Amino acid sequence: MASAASVVNFSDTLSDSDKGIISNHTIRYTMSDTRSLSAGGNFTITFESGFVMPDTLNTNDIDSGQRHTKNS
Repeated sequence: MASAASVVNFSDTLSDSDKGIISNHTIRYTMSDTRSLSAGGNFTITFESGFVMPDTLNTNDIDSGQRHTKNS
């Protein structure tokens, strides 16, 4: 059975915000509970209408990582 946690904080920081310019995105999020994304798990990011992904984008262009923090 699959389960999902809600995202409570989200940011998308651009390396360059000029229109029509290729930019790096640093996407950060906080989940609503203490669960983390499991090994082999996935999540989906949906960009606004009109957002253009380069035709040459592939998995080598995407870096990911996790940082765990404990709220007291």
